[in-house]
Amino acid sequence: TQGRVDWREQIDIAAERDAVTDPAAPAYMRLEGPNQWPGGLPELRETFTVWEQRCAAIGSRLLREWALALGSPADVFAAAFTDRPSTLIKLVRYPGRRDDDRAAQGVGAHKDPGVLTLLMIEPGKGGLQVEHDGGWIDAPAMPGAFVVNIGELMEFATSGYLKATTHRVVSPEPGDVRLSIPFFLNPALDSEMPVIDLPPALAADARGVTQDPDNVISGTFGENMLKARLRAHPDVAARHHADLVGRPASGDACPRRRCANPGTSKPPTAFPLAGGPSSVSTQSAPEGIRTPNLLIRRHARGPNRRESGRPVPTPATTFPQVRCL
Repeated sequence: TQGRVDWREQIDIAAERDAVTDPAAPAYMRLEGPNQWPGGLPELRETFTVWEQRCAAIGSRLLREWALALGSPADVFAAAFTDRPSTLIKLVRYPGRRDDDRAAQGVGAHKDPGVLTLLMIEPGKGGLQVEHDGGWIDAPAMPGAFVVNIGELMEFATSGYLKATTHRVVSPEPGDVRLSIPFFLNPALDSEMPVIDLPPALAADARGVTQDPDNVISGTFGENMLKARLRAHPDVAARHHADLVGRPASGDACPRRRCANPGTSKPPTAFPLAGGPSSVSTQSAPEGIRTPNLLIRRHARGPNRRESGRPVPTPATTFPQVRCL
């Protein structure tokens, strides 16, 4: 991320779907497909299928409350989630490391591409930081609580009244490990997020969607997600999506899509692989599957590359409280 190595290992578990085989489908539809569940660990699928359902219920309720607080009907965003919501769970392990007498980058500064994120952090562990007023503030784990990130789609839907949370993770000290399980509430890949009419008092503070030629925010979730995937995992992109590497994130003036900066004269974002170290995948896709949803990735290079991963703890069955940033 941001041209530097992310020192993390993770498993991605997406919504269970059939692969899209239509050659005319948008490129982002490659992100839809079956997960690669490990046969030797059947309880992983059982546990996280239930966890996905429970987190989706919490996230959907929170989204309805947000809609009401923004002066809209509670179901204003419901249509985007009716058909094939594209939820995502990550099981992330950050190994302890320092680079040149400073804390290493667990994951670099970024924004989440969807609607909202429920982040469960290992109790007692720090490392998560949120950008605020040009600096960084710590967002430590709180007992029985989720940390909630605002995603790019909510920034789009509110014309910038809500800003997507820029955040990062600083690696723990050598010898320590940090675990986290984020859940991403996302609509269907091909859905378009509505732009809501804010009450005058809120509209006055809507600063517009962030204009960044290197990070064009689209109202179509698939565009945002593909952009994030190609950037964050260049080795996976090169192996499974070589035809997309280096191409624009969106076409001129965003045809067929409602982007945050339609008609911009700035060049579209591209995803070159050169210029920075890439991550290392330890699990390849089976033959014929171009877009594995469950990927075990080791982003560290050097001595720790052979370090064996530790078991990811089973999530608690009780619901944490929600803590918004």
